[in-house]
Amino acid sequence: MAAATTRLALRKPDGDPTTGDFVDVDDDLNDNYDKLDAAVGAVPCTSGARPATPYNGQFARETDTGNLILCTSTGPSVWKRVFIEGGKIGAVGVACTSGTRPSAPIVGEIAFETDTLRCIQWNGTGWVGLDAIPNANGVSNASTTSGTDSLTSGTYVNMSGTGSVTNFNVTKRQAGTKMRLAMNGTFYTSSSASGASFALRINSTDYEISRISATVVATNHTTFAGFVYVTGIAAGLWNVQARWRRLAGAGTVTRDADDWLALEAMEVT
Repeated sequence: MAAATTRLALRKPDGDPTTGDFVDVDDDLNDNYDKLDAAVGAVPCTSGARPATPYNGQFARETDTGNLILCTSTGPSVWKRVFIEGGKIGAVGVACTSGTRPSAPIVGEIAFETDTLRCIQWNGTGWVGLDAIPNANGVSNASTTSGTDSLTSGTYVNMSGTGSVTNFNVTKRQAGTKMRLAMNGTFYTSSSASGASFALRINSTDYEISRISATVVATNHTTFAGFVYVTGIAAGLWNVQARWRRLAGAGTVTRDADDWLALEAMEVT
């Protein structure tokens, strides 16, 4: 008796020379050819009329949305939108929280945690985080007029000053990502030409962002700017503090209400 293949239900005549089937051109060849032809590539459909009896692993393309979708179940069909990242194909899963993840995932399944704002993937034994991308929700920054502050210390000290925001908190969501620290502003020296170094402090370490010298003119405000990438910062809530120190000269390095200070910290891959 003829059998059928598991995915496309192609007819397979019984080849027994005594009890087997005759090969029928229409049933055994032409119908099979039509099924193979229809299954090549992603099957065209619409988001409201997807293939009714797909096999596990079948692709389809929604002509109304342009989405590529993948069937991930052999029972009642489960279609998931597909993404391609770094040459790897994955299925975009349902939204969940870190405490209520999908209970019966398949290997490679991806979900999005709405409380941590990260994508996770089931590797067969547990959920693992996927690489983060720069995200507005992962950025903390502060930009204000910088108040009045002065410096004569040759070692790093905290920036301060009335009306100035010189530190803020940032949440780092994943352990394997980097932090991009950026800083820009203006300053001057009024008594002697002096150089200054500017840094941001995170995890008890000062990371130099920029260094520059100022001339002896009170109205000659000098601009500094820069950024640095930092590795080895664990996931969690961190405080970022603006710091500065005098590099050279004997003058008093000064910021006043006419100066500007902008700080930024961003989690990046």
